[in-house]
Amino acid sequence: MGRSPPATFNLMLIGQSGRLQYEALLLVASLRAKSPQFAGQVFVCEPQPGPLWPDDPSMHPHIRTAL
Repeated sequence: MGRSPPATFNLMLIGQSGRLQYEALLLVASLRAKSPQFAGQVFVCEPQPGPLWPDDPSMHPHIRTAL
């Protein structure tokens, strides 16, 4: 029997200011470097500023651009 084609799946991750934005960037960079045939989509969810956040949770613009 032949090999089945790899399953296509999507990734969703959180990117917000602080450590998570850098972890999101590392994940996406690693995925691109080690799995160039990845056919799914990567969705980066970013919380928006609001009354429930003591500080702005938005990612830095340079990280958002890199993603």
